[in-house]
Amino acid sequence: MGRGAADILSRRQLYDAGVSRSEVRANLRAHRWARVGRQCICVHRGPLTQEAQHWSAVFEAGPRAYLDGGSALIQAGLKDFTMDWIRVSVPRGAKVWRARGLDIRQTRRWQEDDLAPGPLRRVRVDVAVVRHALWARSNREAALVLTMAVQQGLTTPHRIGVEMLRVRRDKRRGYIHGVILDLLGGIRSLGELDFAREARSRGLPEPDRQVLRRGRNGRYYIDVYWQQWNLVVEIDGIQQAWVQQIVGDAIRQNDSSSPGAWCSASSASWATVSSRYAGEPARPTTSSSWGVQVCRGKSSASATRRCRKSSNPRAPAACCSRDRSVWRPPEV
Repeated sequence: MGRGAADILSRRQLYDAGVSRSEVRANLRAHRWARVGRQCICVHRGPLTQEAQHWSAVFEAGPRAYLDGGSALIQAGLKDFTMDWIRVSVPRGAKVWRARGLDIRQTRRWQEDDLAPGPLRRVRVDVAVVRHALWARSNREAALVLTMAVQQGLTTPHRIGVEMLRVRRDKRRGYIHGVILDLLGGIRSLGELDFAREARSRGLPEPDRQVLRRGRNGRYYIDVYWQQWNLVVEIDGIQQAWVQQIVGDAIRQNDSSSPGAWCSASSASWATVSSRYAGEPARPTTSSSWGVQVCRGKSSASATRRCRKSSNPRAPAACCSRDRSVWRPPEV
C-alpha cells in the first residue's frame, strides 16, 4: 500500500481502503507511520524522497491540484536545478491551504488538458518551462530554465514556442520570445546566450551554432563557428572544469584548431571577438576575468607556449589570459 505514490497516502485513500481512523491513530502513536502535513500519511518513518514530497504537496492542495513550474520540471527529470519550495497550482475559486514548504496558488492558466500522463499530477514539460519563466524572480532565472530544459533534452524550442503563443500578455513576454528565438538558432546554455548578445551588440554577423564535427573520439558539436574566417568559438561552462571533461575537451580542441582558428572562452564573463569590418574599431573586453585562447593552424598547447615566448604581435598564434588582447578577423 502506497508503493506507487512513494509511500505517501492521503487520509481519504486510507479510509477508502478500509483503514479506520482509530487504526491510523494507533499506527501514528506506535511510530510505525508518520504524519506529513494535514492530509497525508507516510507508511514508514524514514526520510522523504523528492518524489514523496511532491506526492504530499499534491494531496495537500486538493483533488484538482497539480505540480507546476519548476517543481513539475524537477519531477520530469530536470537535473542540477533546485527550488526552495514546491509549486502547486489550483484553479480559480479553489480553497488554498497554507503549508510549510509549499507554494499553492490559484492561477488563471489552470487547464486539465495541460496534464502530463502518469500517476502524479503535473503539467507537461513545455507548459512547465513557460510558466516558470513567466513566474521567475529575474530574467536571468527565466533564461536559465529555458536553456536547461532544452539542453537536457526534456523538450524542444519549437514546443516551447508553440506553448508561448498561448500567452497573450505578460511583462516578460517579449524577453522570453527573444530567448526562444535564440534557442531555435542553436543556443544551448546561458554562456552561449550571453556570447550571442554581446556579438550582436558589436556588429558581428550571425555564426553557425551547434555544428556537428567528427573527431578521433567520435562526433561532437561546436558551439560557435564563423565559416568565413574559419573561426571556432567554444563557450566553456563550469562542467569544463570537471576532471572527467578535461581530457576529452583538450582532444576536441586540438582536432578543431588544426584546420583553422580556435577561440576558447570561459562563461564566467565575456570575451570580445570584434572586427573592423563592421565600421568601428575593435574594442577590447571590459572584464579581466576572462581567459581567451586563439590558435591558428597549431594545437592549442604548442600555440600557447609559443605565444608566451614571443612578443611579435604578428605571430600566427596568440594567447590571451587576463589581458586586453583580442583576435580580429580580416577586413572585408
